[in-house]
Amino acid sequence: MLNDELLAAFLHHLAVPTTGTPEQLLQATLRGFARIPYENLTKIIAHAESSNNHHKQSPEEVIQGFIRDGTGGTCFPLTQTLVRFLKALGFEAAPILADRRYGSDTHCAVLVALAPHSWHVIDPGYLIHTPCLLPKTASSADLALRYALAHGAIELRPTDTPERVDLYTIPSAVTQHTTTPRYRLTYKTTPVDPESFNRAWERSFSWEMMTYPIVSAVINDRHIYLQKKNLLVRSASESTRFTITADTLVSEFAPKLGISAEVLRRALSYTEK
Repeated sequence: MLNDELLAAFLHHLAVPTTGTPEQLLQATLRGFARIPYENLTKIIAHAESSNNHHKQSPEEVIQGFIRDGTGGTCFPLTQTLVRFLKALGFEAAPILADRRYGSDTHCAVLVALAPHSWHVIDPGYLIHTPCLLPKTASSADLALRYALAHGAIELRPTDTPERVDLYTIPSAVTQHTTTPRYRLTYKTTPVDPESFNRAWERSFSWEMMTYPIVSAVINDRHIYLQKKNLLVRSASESTRFTITADTLVSEFAPKLGISAEVLRRALSYTEK
Protein backbone atom coordinates (compact mmCIF):
# COMPACT_ATOMS: atom_id res chain seq x y z
CA MET A 1 0.00 0.00 0.00
CA LEU A 2 1.39 3.39 -0.99
CA ASN A 3 1.84 5.92 1.80
CA ASP A 4 1.98 8.93 -0.54
CA GLU A 5 -1.45 10.21 -1.58
CA LEU A 6 -0.04 12.28 -4.44
CA LEU A 7 1.73 9.28 -5.99
CA ALA A 8 -1.43 7.18 -5.51
CA ALA A 9 -3.51 9.87 -7.28
CA PHE A 10 -0.98 10.03 -10.12
CA LEU A 11 -1.04 6.26 -10.67
CA HIS A 12 -4.83 6.18 -10.35
CA HIS A 13 -5.11 8.84 -13.07
CA LEU A 14 -3.02 6.59 -15.32
CA ALA A 15 -5.16 3.54 -14.38
CA VAL A 16 -2.14 1.84 -12.81
CA PRO A 17 -2.77 -0.52 -9.86
CA THR A 18 -1.12 0.70 -6.68
CA THR A 19 -0.32 -2.82 -5.55
CA GLY A 20 2.78 -4.75 -6.51
CA THR A 21 6.45 -4.90 -5.63
CA PRO A 22 8.48 -1.69 -5.32
CA GLU A 23 10.22 -2.61 -8.56
CA GLN A 24 6.90 -3.02 -10.39
CA LEU A 25 5.61 0.27 -9.02
CA LEU A 26 8.89 1.94 -9.97
CA GLN A 27 8.52 0.88 -13.61
CA ALA A 28 4.87 1.97 -13.65
CA THR A 29 5.75 5.33 -12.11
CA LEU A 30 8.53 5.99 -14.62
CA ARG A 31 6.33 5.02 -17.56
CA GLY A 32 3.72 7.43 -16.27
CA PHE A 33 6.26 10.16 -15.59
CA ALA A 34 7.44 9.88 -19.20
CA ARG A 35 4.03 11.25 -20.21
CA ILE A 36 4.62 14.48 -18.30
CA PRO A 37 6.03 17.11 -20.68
CA TYR A 38 8.96 19.37 -20.01
CA GLU A 39 7.52 22.85 -20.41
CA ASN A 40 8.04 26.38 -19.15
CA LEU A 41 4.47 27.56 -19.87
CA THR A 42 3.31 27.09 -16.29
CA LYS A 43 6.48 28.78 -15.03
CA ILE A 44 5.91 31.81 -17.26
CA ILE A 45 2.28 32.07 -16.13
CA ALA A 46 3.12 31.74 -12.43
CA HIS A 47 5.91 34.30 -12.79
CA ALA A 48 3.49 36.78 -14.36
CA GLU A 49 0.39 36.14 -12.25
CA SER A 50 1.67 35.16 -8.81
CA SER A 51 2.46 37.68 -6.09
CA ASN A 52 5.73 35.76 -5.77
CA ASN A 53 7.57 36.29 -9.05
CA HIS A 54 9.82 33.35 -8.21
CA HIS A 55 6.98 30.94 -7.49
CA LYS A 56 8.30 27.38 -7.43
CA GLN A 57 5.92 24.63 -8.46
CA SER A 58 5.35 22.10 -5.70
CA PRO A 59 4.96 18.39 -6.51
CA GLU A 60 1.23 18.83 -5.87
CA GLU A 61 1.04 21.60 -8.47
CA VAL A 62 3.02 19.56 -11.01
CA ILE A 63 0.78 16.49 -10.72
CA GLN A 64 -2.49 18.40 -10.40
CA GLY A 65 -1.54 20.45 -13.47
CA PHE A 66 -0.72 17.29 -15.41
CA ILE A 67 -4.03 15.66 -14.49
CA ARG A 68 -6.08 18.80 -15.15
CA ASP A 69 -4.27 20.50 -18.06
CA GLY A 70 -1.69 18.04 -19.39
CA THR A 71 1.12 20.33 -18.24
CA GLY A 72 4.38 19.45 -16.50
CA GLY A 73 7.21 21.76 -15.54
CA THR A 74 10.87 22.57 -16.00
CA CYS A 75 13.73 20.41 -14.71
CA PHE A 76 13.61 21.69 -11.12
CA PRO A 77 9.97 20.90 -10.24
CA LEU A 78 10.06 17.67 -12.28
CA THR A 79 13.17 16.52 -10.44
CA GLN A 80 11.74 17.46 -7.05
CA THR A 81 8.52 15.57 -7.78
CA LEU A 82 10.25 12.43 -9.05
CA VAL A 83 12.61 12.33 -6.05
CA ARG A 84 9.58 12.43 -3.77
CA PHE A 85 7.91 9.56 -5.66
CA LEU A 86 11.04 7.39 -5.63
CA LYS A 87 11.46 7.88 -1.90
CA ALA A 88 7.80 7.01 -1.37
CA LEU A 89 8.49 3.71 -3.16
CA GLY A 90 11.35 2.98 -0.77
CA PHE A 91 14.30 3.84 -3.01
CA GLU A 92 17.24 6.02 -2.02
CA ALA A 93 17.02 9.08 -4.26
CA ALA A 94 18.30 12.66 -4.34
CA PRO A 95 18.55 15.61 -6.73
CA ILE A 96 21.81 16.45 -8.48
CA LEU A 97 22.85 19.55 -10.41
CA ALA A 98 24.41 19.74 -13.85
CA ASP A 99 26.46 22.22 -15.87
CA ARG A 100 25.75 23.19 -19.46
CA ARG A 101 27.88 25.17 -21.88
CA TYR A 102 26.29 28.45 -20.88
CA GLY A 103 26.61 28.08 -17.11
CA SER A 104 27.09 25.95 -14.03
CA ASP A 105 24.12 24.57 -12.10
CA THR A 106 21.80 25.30 -15.01
CA HIS A 107 20.15 21.88 -15.02
CA CYS A 108 19.24 19.14 -12.56
CA ALA A 109 18.37 15.46 -12.51
CA VAL A 110 17.66 12.55 -10.17
CA LEU A 111 20.14 10.16 -8.61
CA VAL A 112 18.65 6.84 -7.50
CA ALA A 113 20.13 3.65 -6.04
CA LEU A 114 18.45 0.56 -7.49
CA ALA A 115 20.77 -1.74 -5.55
CA PRO A 116 23.54 -1.14 -3.00
CA HIS A 117 26.23 1.08 -4.59
CA SER A 118 24.34 0.94 -7.92
CA TRP A 119 23.72 4.57 -8.72
CA HIS A 120 21.62 5.50 -11.72
CA VAL A 121 20.60 8.84 -13.21
CA ILE A 122 17.08 9.72 -14.36
CA ASP A 123 16.63 13.08 -16.07
CA PRO A 124 12.97 14.07 -16.60
CA GLY A 125 14.02 17.50 -17.86
CA TYR A 126 15.96 15.83 -20.68
CA LEU A 127 13.23 13.19 -21.19
CA ILE A 128 15.46 10.41 -19.83
CA HIS A 129 13.02 8.25 -17.85
CA THR A 130 15.03 5.03 -18.04
CA PRO A 131 17.39 4.62 -15.05
CA CYS A 132 20.89 4.83 -16.55
CA LEU A 133 23.76 3.32 -14.61
CA LEU A 134 26.55 5.81 -14.03
CA PRO A 135 29.91 4.79 -15.53
CA LYS A 136 32.85 4.04 -13.31
CA THR A 137 35.31 6.85 -12.76
CA ALA A 138 37.97 6.97 -15.45
CA SER A 139 38.63 9.24 -18.37
CA SER A 140 38.25 6.63 -21.07
CA ALA A 141 35.76 6.44 -23.91
CA ASP A 142 35.91 2.64 -23.56
CA LEU A 143 34.06 2.95 -20.25
CA ALA A 144 31.23 5.07 -21.65
CA LEU A 145 27.75 3.61 -21.36
CA ARG A 146 25.19 3.93 -24.16
CA TYR A 147 21.42 3.74 -23.78
CA ALA A 148 18.75 3.52 -26.46
CA LEU A 149 15.72 5.60 -25.49
CA ALA A 150 12.35 6.08 -27.15
CA HIS A 151 13.44 9.33 -28.80
CA GLY A 152 17.11 8.57 -29.47
CA ALA A 153 20.31 7.32 -27.91
CA ILE A 154 22.51 8.83 -25.22
CA GLU A 155 25.99 8.16 -23.91
CA LEU A 156 27.28 8.70 -20.37
CA ARG A 157 31.03 9.26 -20.26
CA PRO A 158 33.24 9.23 -17.16
CA THR A 159 35.63 12.13 -16.60
CA ASP A 160 38.87 12.69 -14.73
CA THR A 161 36.83 13.95 -11.80
CA PRO A 162 35.06 11.19 -9.82
CA GLU A 163 31.95 13.27 -9.17
CA ARG A 164 31.32 14.35 -12.78
CA VAL A 165 29.79 12.45 -15.72
CA ASP A 166 29.25 13.88 -19.21
CA LEU A 167 26.04 13.35 -21.18
CA TYR A 168 26.22 13.03 -24.97
CA THR A 169 23.41 12.45 -27.45
CA ILE A 170 23.88 10.15 -30.45
CA PRO A 171 22.37 11.54 -33.69
CA SER A 172 20.47 9.14 -35.91
CA ALA A 173 22.29 8.14 -39.10
CA VAL A 174 18.95 8.33 -40.91
CA THR A 175 18.10 11.92 -39.98
CA GLN A 176 21.55 13.47 -39.53
CA HIS A 177 24.70 13.81 -41.63
CA THR A 178 26.83 12.44 -38.81
CA THR A 179 26.51 10.03 -35.90
CA THR A 180 29.26 11.72 -33.91
CA PRO A 181 28.13 12.04 -30.26
CA ARG A 182 27.26 15.60 -29.23
CA TYR A 183 28.16 16.90 -25.79
CA ARG A 184 25.14 18.24 -23.91
CA LEU A 185 25.93 18.65 -20.21
CA THR A 186 27.88 17.42 -17.21
CA TYR A 187 26.17 15.82 -14.23
CA LYS A 188 27.56 16.43 -10.75
CA THR A 189 26.88 13.04 -9.23
CA THR A 190 27.04 14.12 -5.58
CA PRO A 191 23.56 14.78 -4.12
CA VAL A 192 22.91 18.50 -3.79
CA ASP A 193 21.69 20.02 -0.53
CA PRO A 194 18.26 21.73 -0.50
CA GLU A 195 19.74 25.23 -0.13
CA SER A 196 21.98 24.90 -3.20
CA PHE A 197 19.17 23.28 -5.19
CA ASN A 198 16.78 26.13 -4.39
CA ARG A 199 19.44 28.72 -5.12
CA ALA A 200 19.96 27.27 -8.61
CA TRP A 201 16.18 27.14 -9.08
CA GLU A 202 15.91 30.81 -8.07
CA ARG A 203 18.49 31.82 -10.66
CA SER A 204 16.51 30.06 -13.40
CA PHE A 205 13.81 32.76 -13.22
CA SER A 206 16.24 35.26 -14.76
CA TRP A 207 17.14 33.07 -17.74
CA GLU A 208 16.30 34.08 -21.30
CA MET A 209 14.06 31.01 -21.62
CA MET A 210 11.49 32.84 -19.48
CA THR A 211 10.80 35.10 -22.48
CA TYR A 212 9.59 32.44 -24.94
CA PRO A 213 7.72 29.13 -24.79
CA ILE A 214 9.51 25.78 -24.63
CA VAL A 215 7.82 22.40 -24.71
CA SER A 216 9.54 19.03 -25.08
CA ALA A 217 7.74 15.70 -25.00
CA VAL A 218 7.73 12.21 -26.46
CA ILE A 219 4.42 11.23 -28.09
CA ASN A 220 4.16 7.81 -29.78
CA ASP A 221 7.96 7.50 -30.06
CA ARG A 222 8.25 10.94 -31.66
CA HIS A 223 10.14 13.73 -29.96
CA ILE A 224 8.22 16.99 -30.27
CA TYR A 225 10.19 20.10 -29.36
CA LEU A 226 8.92 23.68 -29.43
CA GLN A 227 11.20 26.67 -28.90
CA LYS A 228 9.76 30.12 -29.58
CA LYS A 229 7.74 29.44 -32.77
CA ASN A 230 10.09 26.78 -34.12
CA LEU A 231 8.77 23.23 -33.98
CA LEU A 232 10.92 20.10 -34.39
CA VAL A 233 9.31 16.69 -34.82
CA ARG A 234 11.66 13.75 -35.07
CA SER A 235 11.54 9.98 -34.94
CA ALA A 236 14.05 7.22 -35.60
CA SER A 237 13.47 7.60 -39.34
CA GLU A 238 12.81 11.27 -40.00
CA SER A 239 13.20 14.79 -38.68
CA THR A 240 11.06 17.77 -39.70
CA ARG A 241 11.24 21.43 -38.69
CA PHE A 242 8.43 23.96 -38.92
CA THR A 243 7.89 27.61 -38.16
CA ILE A 244 4.33 28.10 -36.91
CA THR A 245 2.14 30.99 -35.85
CA ALA A 246 0.78 31.58 -32.37
CA ASP A 247 -2.73 30.72 -33.54
CA THR A 248 -1.55 27.40 -34.93
CA LEU A 249 0.29 26.66 -31.71
CA VAL A 250 -2.91 27.06 -29.74
CA SER A 251 -5.32 25.38 -32.17
CA GLU A 252 -3.19 22.45 -33.40
CA PHE A 253 -0.07 22.03 -31.30
CA ALA A 254 -1.74 22.02 -27.88
CA PRO A 255 -4.27 19.26 -28.69
CA LYS A 256 -1.58 17.02 -30.18
CA LEU A 257 0.40 17.24 -26.96
CA GLY A 258 -2.64 17.02 -24.72
CA ILE A 259 -1.81 20.40 -23.18
CA SER A 260 -4.62 22.82 -22.39
CA ALA A 261 -4.98 25.37 -25.18
CA GLU A 262 -5.84 27.98 -22.55
CA VAL A 263 -2.52 27.39 -20.75
CA LEU A 264 -0.60 27.82 -23.99
CA ARG A 265 -2.62 30.91 -24.89
CA ARG A 266 -1.95 32.54 -21.51
CA ALA A 267 1.78 31.80 -21.66
CA LEU A 268 2.02 33.26 -25.16
CA SER A 269 0.18 36.39 -24.07
CA TYR A 270 2.95 37.11 -21.55
CA THR A 271 5.92 36.21 -23.77
CA GLU A 272 4.57 38.30 -26.66
CA LYS A 273 4.44 41.34 -24.41
